[in-house]
Amino acid sequence: MSLTVDRLLRIPALGLRRIVDIPAAHDISIDWVSSSDLADPTPFLARHQVLLTTGSQFLTESEERRPLINGTRTGLALITDYESFVQRLVSVGVAALGYGTEVLRPDIPAGLVQACETHGLTLFEVPYRTAFIAVIRAAADALAAAAGERQAWAMNAQRAISFAALRPNPQREIFVELARLLHRPVFLFSAPGPALSRFGPPLDPPAIVTAEAAALLDRGQRAATTIQTPAGTVSLQTVGRREDLRAVLAIVGPAPDPAEQSVITNVVALTGLALEQGRGLRRGRRALRSGALEALLDQRPSLTRLVLQHIHEALPPEPVRVAVWHPGHGAGNPLLRELDERAQTAPGWCFFATRGREIIALLPAEDAGARIAELGTARGLAGGLSDPLGYANLSEGIDQARRALAEDPHSPGVTAFADIGGQGITELLFTDAVRERAHELLAPLHAHDEAHGTELIAALTSWLEHNGQWDPAARELGIHRHTLRARIMLIEKLTDTPLDTMSARTNYWLALRA
Repeated sequence: MSLTVDRLLRIPALGLRRIVDIPAAHDISIDWVSSSDLADPTPFLARHQVLLTTGSQFLTESEERRPLINGTRTGLALITDYESFVQRLVSVGVAALGYGTEVLRPDIPAGLVQACETHGLTLFEVPYRTAFIAVIRAAADALAAAAGERQAWAMNAQRAISFAALRPNPQREIFVELARLLHRPVFLFSAPGPALSRFGPPLDPPAIVTAEAAALLDRGQRAATTIQTPAGTVSLQTVGRREDLRAVLAIVGPAPDPAEQSVITNVVALTGLALEQGRGLRRGRRALRSGALEALLDQRPSLTRLVLQHIHEALPPEPVRVAVWHPGHGAGNPLLRELDERAQTAPGWCFFATRGREIIALLPAEDAGARIAELGTARGLAGGLSDPLGYANLSEGIDQARRALAEDPHSPGVTAFADIGGQGITELLFTDAVRERAHELLAPLHAHDEAHGTELIAALTSWLEHNGQWDPAARELGIHRHTLRARIMLIEKLTDTPLDTMSARTNYWLALRA
């Protein structure tokens, strides 16, 4: 419990008496108590300090040398510039002023009382029997006790947060515990979206807080900030690694003290650790989904359902529509996270997997378009959508979605296969013999990608789709144009085919389409 003006004045042993009571100042926390009789002590004071004085700064030099009679100087004419003195104290944030009586005069000057009332400064009397050092020592003891209490609170709070991390659904439990410990509303804005989770006292976040959280997530850098809102001060802090922020934590109320900040920092660290562990789990889940997709393409839906059952997911009911996205370097991560969350929280809402650089999702045919519209991160990506079909025709569905995507591979939004009029002229060329020849042409590139972990197929695809332009293709791939140039030169070497003619480029573009 911090030392406030009210608690200091209530310490019985000191016998302090309120002269000017400012109710709004009762809960001001005191950082220290100082004593000074300087005419202007403000250069040596700081906010939230209490000043003790005997009033000698209000006397002339000749008056200070007059003899004491019964402990009081007689015939004194006090300087009456109390107004400017009190103004200076208020300007630096002094919390209260204590006047020691019976040292220079038996009572507090009326002008000083009036100035404190005018400027809203708490004024109290320090009786002659109470030494200033006794007030300072009492304050120091109270401050030390308060610091010890805050340290003990922080240790107990850290323990409570650690126990919360061991419960089921630890991420939620950690924030529930944090809101309970702070007695404040806590918001968690999770990417993408951002999706809002509320903890603690019921309160809707002001719009400015939601906008600031979205801006922090879009910026993609770790940061902390404080903003003023109609609901009060709100402190925001990002959660997650740079370029992979997962959430923004927002806490309503005054800026946290050091003890509270240590607990908040621990929560952010624990959440970050949980997210890192979740990253490995997500990678494992995505690998299982990729295998489940291959089993589904191999006409083994029962095996796919068994695999998904073990990770608490499910296939959507037939008929389904296939959606395919082929995002640039890193652009698919938010979409993958959102699909991941949907698949886990609502089994059967969708099934998705990655295949090379493609993201393939299966959604119930009746409302596939509406569900894709719910995926906020999909709006900025180009995608293709197949006609309704059963799992037995999944290969055809993927082919339809790819062909729909190929019609407009650079414009955001999903193109439906039905909207492109079915087969184009190029699709009529794709016989089994053509597909076999395409596999032969691209086999050296596939072999090199598998053996060396390169992405030659992706580089060739992007480069051809951008009409051999280096800069836009490199930007889509997330690499330097010189790196892309080196990959194309390697492709020419592996295939023994220069790609500087229209016929050669068309040949490989058709092979990729086939």
